[in-house]
Amino acid sequence: MPTLRRFASAAAAAACLALAAPAAASAAPVATQAPAAIVSCTSGVIFSWPAAGRVQANGWIHCTRPLPEINRIVDATLTRNGVPVQYGRSDCTGFGETCTAHSPRGVNGPGIQTWCAVSTARYITYNSTHRTCWRG
Repeated sequence: MPTLRRFASAAAAAACLALAAPAAASAAPVATQAPAAIVSCTSGVIFSWPAAGRVQANGWIHCTRPLPEINRIVDATLTRNGVPVQYGRSDCTGFGETCTAHSPRGVNGPGIQTWCAVSTARYITYNSTHRTCWRG
């Protein structure tokens, strides 16, 4: 009979350990997984002429596999003779890889003027400014 009691005690102890191990594992702190590395981002700025006598600045950022909850921000500024005249901004979230911003249209009046389109793009640690100018 004492052997049977020892065997029952050993079986009970083994069962307790088997039940306790998963509980202990689930009570352990969960390590947070680092987000996947951002493969790359590119950005730029271009002019457009949406109508006769009108000019517009268009900026963009393209990021491969963006994190959907983090904003990608693009600013587009149109300047005439060094003075800002129009400004547009976009804040994009989600899985879309490209985010664009367009300034409102500026009027290309008579005479020679220097128009510049300036765009700043930001996403996590990516921060880039582009500028292109046109004299006409």
